[in-house]
Amino acid sequence: MASHKFSIDFEEINNMLDDLKKVDGNVEEATEEALSKSHEYITPLIEKKLDKSNLPAHGKYSTKDREHSIKQIIREPNIQWTGKTCAVDIGFNLDNSPVPIFLIRGGKGGAVKGLKTLLEGNKTKEKVAEIQQDVIFEAISKAMRGD
Repeated sequence: MASHKFSIDFEEINNMLDDLKKVDGNVEEATEEALSKSHEYITPLIEKKLDKSNLPAHGKYSTKDREHSIKQIIREPNIQWTGKTCAVDIGFNLDNSPVPIFLIRGGKGGAVKGLKTLLEGNKTKEKVAEIQQDVIFEAISKAMRGD
C-alpha cells in the first residue's frame, strides 16, 4: 500500500486526452508517461526531505526510522489502471512498516519539515498538473505530425 497516489483526473487533462483520441494518438501510453514523469519529479524531492536537517532534532533520535523510511520510498512507478482511471503510487510503501506515516504526519517526535506539504500541497499539485499537461500536449503534437 502506498502512502500517496497521483492520478489524472481534472477537466483540462481529460479534454486534452479527448483531443489526443481525435488525432488517433495513444491515450494509454500518454497517460502512463504523464504519470511516470510525475513520479520521476516527486521521488528525489521526497528523499531530499528526509535529510537529517529536516528531521525533528536534526535526526538525533530518528536514525533508524530515517534509514528504514528511505528504503520504503517507492522508486519505480507502479502504474495501475482501474477502469478508465490511471494512478501511480508515490511516497512510501507502507506494506512492511507504517513508520513513514509518522514522518509525514508527526508523532511523539514530530513530523519531517515540509514532507506533508510536498506530498499533499498545492504547489506540488500544480507542478504535477503542468508536467502531465506537457506530456499529453507533446503526445498530441506527435500524433498530429504522424510521428
